[in-house]
Amino acid sequence: MATLSRHRVLALLPAVLLVFTAGCVAKKSGTSGDVPLVAAGKLTVCSDVPYEPFEFVQPGSDEVVGFDIDLIGLVAKDLGVKPEVTRIAFENIDNAEVLNTGKCDVSASAITKNPKREALMDMSSDYLTASQAIATKKGAQSFDLSNARGKTIGVQAKTTGADYVAARLPAGAQQKTFENPGDLLAAVKSGGVDGAVADIGVLKSWAKGNTEIEVSKDFKTGESYAFAVKLGNAKLLNKINEVILTSKQSGAYAELQRKWLGSTTADAGN
Repeated sequence: MATLSRHRVLALLPAVLLVFTAGCVAKKSGTSGDVPLVAAGKLTVCSDVPYEPFEFVQPGSDEVVGFDIDLIGLVAKDLGVKPEVTRIAFENIDNAEVLNTGKCDVSASAITKNPKREALMDMSSDYLTASQAIATKKGAQSFDLSNARGKTIGVQAKTTGADYVAARLPAGAQQKTFENPGDLLAAVKSGGVDGAVADIGVLKSWAKGNTEIEVSKDFKTGESYAFAVKLGNAKLLNKINEVILTSKQSGAYAELQRKWLGSTTADAGN
């Protein structure tokens, strides 16, 4: 049998190492069936936490739980992988940065569908309807945007609530923007703002956990929540849509509504 000289073996080593290294790199990403994933063996989920009851940290633990997390968890289960939540500022979910840079497979963060977002990311079929509302300190004078002159209204940056207020803010009223919902809630409680406009489901969750807060007005905006994937990721998008549909048919979706929203009605605020 012919043997390779020492020099020829050494000459082949770089090529062998290159092939080996490439194989190792490829194993960092993966697929489940024919669905591509950014990391093998898991569905990486980006979420702006906390946004109770949709995504928040379970008291007494580091686990992120909520309606969105459980529903996208059904997708992971169907794929035969584990969900892993990465906490990300909503700004980087809104602009699709987390999807385009491969930080996550899917964004699950009570994301309202709108044309701007649908141009940046592929969005699933609707999984929940929602509305904008205003929360104030209990006992404070109730007001609507139409009579908010002299009021300071808090919103979270890059949300449809912020867009809604900006389009309707009357002369003499001020819009104050916060980076996260926790700071927005704190401002309502401290009197830093006269009211906060956000998704009604979140505001009702605030009121449930903070007796000094009340939801004083529902604007009935008729919005829809969806999950988001990178543009062109049709295989994962189709899987998500399939699981949303089958969960509604099987009753699993209704169980999540009762668990996190308190009823099986379609509105996130109920």
